[in-house]
Amino acid sequence: MATVQISFTDNSNNEEKFTVYRSVDGGSVTGVTGEAVCEVAWNTGTSAWEVSSGAIDANNDATGTTLPTTDPSTTGQSFVITYTEDNAGTYFYGVEAENNIGKSAIKSAPSSITIAP
Repeated sequence: MATVQISFTDNSNNEEKFTVYRSVDGGSVTGVTGEAVCEVAWNTGTSAWEVSSGAIDANNDATGTTLPTTDPSTTGQSFVITYTEDNAGTYFYGVEAENNIGKSAIKSAPSSITIAP
């Protein structure tokens, strides 16, 4: 078990949600070979970014260690998500943005993280 921090920067001015993925094959992260760690979505009711559980984080221990305090129209915002990885292995991570028009391609991290047993 290990604590993993995933950082990414928002390069869009019209996203409503991000999905953070982890590879399941130790390689590329795509919708086919990746599982959702968590989602980070803009809540219009509270005017804040919020983190919710994903496929591999059913315990909902993913948290926004650092979440922007400005709305989705602001580009260059930094996000840091922390979650507990229960399984040993080598993983790549990626992030996908989404708005009312559709989803972006998943942007993969250039390096991997190895979790020891």
